Amino acid sequence: MAGKFEQPDSGLHGFEQSLQELWNGFRRWLSEQDARLHLTAVALVSLCVCLVILAAAIGASLLERWKERRQHPLQTCGVKMADIENNFPVVSVAGDPTCVVCISAIHQEDQCRILQCNHHFHADCIEDWWMHIPRNSLECPVCRKMQEIPSDRTTKDEVDDARGVC
Repeated sequence: MAGKFEQPDSGLHGFEQSLQELWNGFRRWLSEQDARLHLTAVALVSLCVCLVILAAAIGASLLERWKERRQHPLQTCGVKMADIENNFPVVSVAGDPTCVVCISAIHQEDQCRILQCNHHFHADCIEDWWMHIPRNSLECPVCRKMQEIPSDRTTKDEVDDARGVC
């Protein structure tokens, strides 16, 4: 069977055969590349599907937490400004300790609060630090020591607190 380019006795038979081998080699290489591209595409699609599933799971979890927080808002019976004023009175200090909240020196004429762990802060700075979100306890911003606030609540109040009633 004669090929397209075959001409009898033209002497191009070797060239045509080389050309055919080159074409067949190119087709094999192309089919290998298609297989590699196919595997890469399958891997990328699988990765994308996994990422979508992961994102959906995280989104569902966050949505559930958000709904739960809306149903049970933060209690308002936490630490109040009066607790801070009663347990950490405004004083003036000697020397120039540094307030780590605003990172500036506390001068003698500045209003200052001294915590139970003996760390010093500008009165306004520590008030803002503690009161910017509702809290049930206070801790030192430097050493994280819990600050003790004596409770003058009655037994009924303690029972109500345990049940979450303010």
